[in-house]
Amino acid sequence: MSLDVISKATKKLKNKIELLVGRCVLKAAKASGLLTMQIDALEGEIIDGAERIENYGLAGHPPGGSEGVMVSAGGARDHVLIVAMEDRGVRPDLSDGEVKLYSKFEQMIHLDKEGNIIIKAPKAIKIEALSLDANLETTFGVTAPDGSTVTGNLSSTGEVKDHTSTMQTMRNIYNPHHHGGPPPNQTMD
Repeated sequence: MSLDVISKATKKLKNKIELLVGRCVLKAAKASGLLTMQIDALEGEIIDGAERIENYGLAGHPPGGSEGVMVSAGGARDHVLIVAMEDRGVRPDLSDGEVKLYSKFEQMIHLDKEGNIIIKAPKAIKIEALSLDANLETTFGVTAPDGSTVTGNLSSTGEVKDHTSTMQTMRNIYNPHHHGGPPPNQTMD
C-alpha cells in the first residue's frame, strides 16, 4: 500500500482529530437553562449554539470577547461544547493556593492565603435566609475602600437575641422600671 493511499484513507480521521479541541472567542451568549453561545473558532468560522458546560452549583455568563476552550464531540462541528471561558480583562491576580469568585461588576469573594474570606460589594450585600447565626471572636468591623477599618452598626428588621434574652425582653424590663420614683425619662425603643 502506498503512502498516497494511506494518506487518503486517514484524511477524514486526521481532520476530526485536528478539530477535536480548539480555542474560541465568545461573540454572544443566551441563557435558557443551558447557556448557548455564538463563537468565533477557526479564522472566519462562526459556530452558533455551542453549549457551555459548567460545574454543578456554579454558573456564569461571560462577557463578549471572552476566550475559551471548545471541544467538538466526535470531532464534528455540529456538536460543540465550551468547557472553559475566561475574560483576561477582569481576571484577578492571585497568590499560590488562593481562590476568588468575581465578576466584571467588581463584586468578589476572596479566599486569601492568610486564611481570610474577603467579601467585596461596591453596592450592598444582601442575605436572604430564615435565620443568620454569626459567631464573631473579635470586634465587628469592615474594611473601607481606603484600607481603614470602620466599625459598623448591625440592624435587624426581625427579633435580635443572644443565648440569654431578646432585645424586646430587655426593653420590656427596662422601660417600666423605676426605683420608687418616676419611670426613666428615656425608653428603649
